[in-house]
Amino acid sequence: MRKRIAKLPIIVETLTQKKMHRVIALVQVRMSSSRLPGKALMPLCNRPILGHIIDRIRAAHLVDNIVIATSNREQDNCISKFCKQENVVCERGDEVDVCKRMYDVMEKYSADNYLRFCGDAPMHDPEVIDSIIRFHLETGADYTTNGVGQTRTFPLGIDVRIAKGYLFIDSFEKRDDSLKKAENPLAYVHNHLEKYKISLYKAPIEITRPELRFIADYPEDMGVLKTVFDAFYPDNPLFGCREAIYYVDSHPHLKETMNTVKSHLSKRISSTLRDASYKRKC
Repeated sequence: MRKRIAKLPIIVETLTQKKMHRVIALVQVRMSSSRLPGKALMPLCNRPILGHIIDRIRAAHLVDNIVIATSNREQDNCISKFCKQENVVCERGDEVDVCKRMYDVMEKYSADNYLRFCGDAPMHDPEVIDSIIRFHLETGADYTTNGVGQTRTFPLGIDVRIAKGYLFIDSFEKRDDSLKKAENPLAYVHNHLEKYKISLYKAPIEITRPELRFIADYPEDMGVLKTVFDAFYPDNPLFGCREAIYYVDSHPHLKETMNTVKSHLSKRISSTLRDASYKRKC
């Protein structure tokens, strides 16, 4: 018998709030990747990763629209084609300048707040998305997230970031040349957090598991994701992070795989830092 999973606490939202705050989800995605090329359309239970991302954002009650933001390179034509099949808006722009790409989308699709997602995380939890939107509106924050660096409490891949529109404008208009190739369109904000009201949404203690990862960054990650999706799909296609955490805890080899990937990452980061230090000395 499968363990009963408790639901996330829900913050009460008034009808007035719901009418006043338009929320658009922006998904930045492209086919190129140095470690896992083409991952956005890799299948999990015969559905592409991007398809799962769309399904899960659509299941969130407080998201008004979804816009997929990909590059204008030919290799990303397949993403545009997939979005047409899914009846989802797809906008295209500069491959490297992600901030400019997002800024152009905002110019076209107006909203009070924008959610930012990446195209390598197929396990977003609709309940978590709605809870963080409510929390963001209740606190009146400029920027709300459930995990950045050492403050992360949810597993990697359950990340939700929501910001008022003007933060994206600040990131585009106030950045210097060093940020024009940043993958994070809110890089300027992250570098100047003291200028904004920031809220951190923490996971309930029973699912505070920042050491786990549910993203597609390495081939080993895909192995973990396939195993988890196979366990729930299609009977429970929108299974939440609680179910996934419980399943991983019941299958220790999955945690071992995650630890192996984290070890690869640590070595790569250490190597990058050594190279940077060497170049400074030269």
